[in-house]
Amino acid sequence: MIAKAMIDEGAPAVGDGGLSGRRAALGALLGGAMLAGLAAKARADVSSSVDTVPLQFALHLQYLVTNYLQFVIYGDNRQLPAQYIRAGEIYGDAGVIAANLQQVKFPNQADRVLQNCIQEIADEHWYQTLTIRGMLRGDSVAQSEIDYRPSAFTAMLQLAGAIGPDEQFSPYASPTNCLIGAEMLLSVQASAYASILADMTNPIAMAMMSSMAATLASSVTSVRSMLYDLSAQTPAILTMLDKLAAWRDAIDGTAITDRGLSPAMQADGQIATRLTVTDANGLYLTRTPQQVLNVLFMTSSAATAGGFFPKGISGGIVRSAAN
Repeated sequence: MIAKAMIDEGAPAVGDGGLSGRRAALGALLGGAMLAGLAAKARADVSSSVDTVPLQFALHLQYLVTNYLQFVIYGDNRQLPAQYIRAGEIYGDAGVIAANLQQVKFPNQADRVLQNCIQEIADEHWYQTLTIRGMLRGDSVAQSEIDYRPSAFTAMLQLAGAIGPDEQFSPYASPTNCLIGAEMLLSVQASAYASILADMTNPIAMAMMSSMAATLASSVTSVRSMLYDLSAQTPAILTMLDKLAAWRDAIDGTAITDRGLSPAMQADGQIATRLTVTDANGLYLTRTPQQVLNVLFMTSSAATAGGFFPKGISGGIVRSAAN
């Protein structure tokens, strides 16, 4: 059964007294009666269905975000190991082990509150990665080379005008920077899952992606909430995230796909926060996979590599959109 395999495999249990509330809810959904009745058929069908390509794309995003979150919280050797990044299940091509990550220090009590929140999101991502691999099985794609150096994050923020052309940014330098780095990756991933969900046809894939999309939306809101609280002491955080969101919204085409963090005037004249990344109808803003690659490759052109993926990705979706 998929849910049991997901919980039994892997080991983000360091410092974790048990499944967190949101992860327990994810496990409960995936382990429900519907899955028990359909899991065997779904595992046979997903590999040959139209869901394979978007799930492969989602797996690349899982690799990107999971390695980052695991390492900043747990440190050495907590990136995804070889058996969870290879193509297929056992005999596929080896994936590229994530490198150039650093653990972040959370020195005081206030920082440790942030650490606990990021740890929960990190652990959720670990199990989500195994769940998607369990769905794809032999069609799992290998992890591509991912650039986690501070220079990759710096490049995106410089392109967005969020920092100056001579400024540098390291997501590993402080808890605040760690959260900014998490927002840079999570917000794009969440917009992708909200889009991918509409294309799912397999009932198990639909249930899985529905839960993951909801969990990701919650995670992004949590990270933005923490950054908003920190902005009371450091207002520059709002300016940085506003410029970053505006750049992401522009580089991936004309549709509205992002929003900043600064409070905004509403139609009734009231000032409201913008912690959630939703439209006027309360629906989560989405990006197509091609638009996601515009952001992650850091280009508005059609490209097959760049930014966080210097050698591109594999699967059926590998090119960004021409905007």
